[in-house]
Amino acid sequence: RSDGLAQQAVKVGSSSRFRGVFRGDASYGASTSPEVVVSATRSLADRALAEAKRHQGQPYQWGADGPTRFDCSGFTRFVFSRLGRSLPHNSGAQKDATRRVANGEKRPGDLIFTYSGGRVTHVGLYAGGTSMWSPVKSGDHVRLQSFSGRTYAVGRVA
Repeated sequence: RSDGLAQQAVKVGSSSRFRGVFRGDASYGASTSPEVVVSATRSLADRALAEAKRHQGQPYQWGADGPTRFDCSGFTRFVFSRLGRSLPHNSGAQKDATRRVANGEKRPGDLIFTYSGGRVTHVGLYAGGTSMWSPVKSGDHVRLQSFSGRTYAVGRVA
């Protein structure tokens, strides 16, 4: 534009190269800026949710951590390992390994830890609303499930 500003969309997952060019005027000579590369990437949370969805339908198996069978903490461990993050294979240990987030601050991609008898007994990947990705028990599979009405805490993987 004549005021020197420009706008260009960059598709997520791609990079674009930009260089500013001033043609000059009566007061200033022509000039060209150094090239700048702009990359558009998805957040860790977006990538975690996409990875979780890829495993929809995989069966539950106690103690399994993928890639074809999972228990709840094995599932979250596997999802984040694919993104370069390390988590232990135990829901309580995963709670201790993540940053505590207030309920009102939770975002899709956070971990939801549900309780029974005062201890963490289940973990899933928060998908929004009252839903999380997780397999629950024998005979179940990786799916979106509700944690509505359950006591829970929220943790964020760094």
